[in-house]
Amino acid sequence: MKKIITYSLVLFFVAFVFKTSAQNNMICGKVIDASTKQPIPYVNIWIQNSLIGTASDINGDFCLNIANIKKDTVYLSFSSLNYQKQTQQINLKSNVKLTVFLNPATVT
Repeated sequence: MKKIITYSLVLFFVAFVFKTSAQNNMICGKVIDASTKQPIPYVNIWIQNSLIGTASDINGDFCLNIANIKKDTVYLSFSSLNYQKQTQQINLKSNVKLTVFLNPATVT
């Protein structure tokens, strides 16, 4: 019985440590139209030179798990139809909360 309690406590501690460290591995934010100040849904968001990406939801919100990124700095790209593509350099040393303003594309 004592071994079961010990193993349970160790398992709980390991799960807690992983959960806590995972919370520090996210880039979250909102994508907004620079001219109307309205959220932009379904914007493609990705880390350049990687397979890590996501899309903003209907409210323009997004979160990107960066747990497997070993760099301190990455380039995050944003693109959507009818908007100019944008790339930002992001420092990953702490949780990142972004507000990204995309400019409407100009028609020529």
